[in-house]
Amino acid sequence: MTYGCKLASFVKAAAIAIAIGATASSGIAEVIRLKPSANVEFRQEVRLGDIATVTGDDARQSEQLANTVIIAGADKSTKIRVDDVMLALISQRGAALGQTLQVSGASECLITVGQKMPAAKAVAVASVEPAVSVRASAIAPEAIQGQATPDTAKLAVSNDAILADVIRTRIQQELRIPAEDINVRFDSLSPLLETPIPAARKWMIRPLTRTFLGTVQFEAQLVEGSKVVERMTVQTVVERYQTVPVATAKIGRGDIVAANAVRMERVLLDRKMTTLYGSEKEVVGLEAVRDVELGSMLDNRDFRPAYLTHKNELVTVVYQSGTLAIQMRGRAMGDARLHESLQVRNESTHELYTATVIGKNIAVAGDTLTEEQEKKLREGVH
Repeated sequence: MTYGCKLASFVKAAAIAIAIGATASSGIAEVIRLKPSANVEFRQEVRLGDIATVTGDDARQSEQLANTVIIAGADKSTKIRVDDVMLALISQRGAALGQTLQVSGASECLITVGQKMPAAKAVAVASVEPAVSVRASAIAPEAIQGQATPDTAKLAVSNDAILADVIRTRIQQELRIPAEDINVRFDSLSPLLETPIPAARKWMIRPLTRTFLGTVQFEAQLVEGSKVVERMTVQTVVERYQTVPVATAKIGRGDIVAANAVRMERVLLDRKMTTLYGSEKEVVGLEAVRDVELGSMLDNRDFRPAYLTHKNELVTVVYQSGTLAIQMRGRAMGDARLHESLQVRNESTHELYTATVIGKNIAVAGDTLTEEQEKKLREGVH
């Protein structure tokens, strides 16, 4: 295998040293046992699990390691040495990986590639399997019309043809949310982002950041077999849609948040904000501790529970029954917030009764009122 750069030669030398001396490491987490031989299909991705057994304390980590692509598309039988395997692993997952590996088994693996499918059959399969993502401009007109040419196999486009699509798919998988809830912008302007590639080549990417929201960088390698054809760093800005309560009017400091002052909106966020409210009900009735401008997302650091009446304060109680409304005064027996029940004592008879708080030192009893009726009572009580 030829990698054609001084850095690759250095990494390869390091890989040999790791492969030979891994058993002496005290931090072994994964054991790779290379098989003496393996059979794969023509142009199949050869993954580590195809040519070796991978075991370790963390089953999930072992599975991820086994899924690492060693050869992007095998088109002929070949032998792969243990140091070549280590080089492929380190180039994709970082040099630190070598400190946690123990390599054993065969010194090389003979990979036998199955027989190549005839060109005519390959065209027929392509016409039956439309699931392959292609760009029409990347395929010759003869191939689109079903007329095979000698270069049809070279013109066929792989499933991972567009680098931008590969990156978007990886981000969606990491965030585990629907694609329509993600917005990905590319700060990198390379034409390779949107250029389709032949089926013999494949984009391999590795995230350079731990988080997948905000600014996220990827190392991208275009590989053909075991050869790296192109290498680049791609910077993206990842945002996700989230439905949050937003102010429909300016809320001043000390104001009590009314239901008509809040609505739910779908907004783009570039980070996980745990301080935002999840629904209107969570913020209605709270007191603002600072001014909140129109259109602002409602943050729980800007509000606090608001007591509309306090113990021993005089409260106006409106008894509502149909069109009949009787207003009386009583003394609150405790603190209460919006729509909380409150024990009120009649100052004349000293009897206790229950009312529901709807405003500052205003409570109602009797029939259940609508939001509009509550508003009228608040405005009408003096």
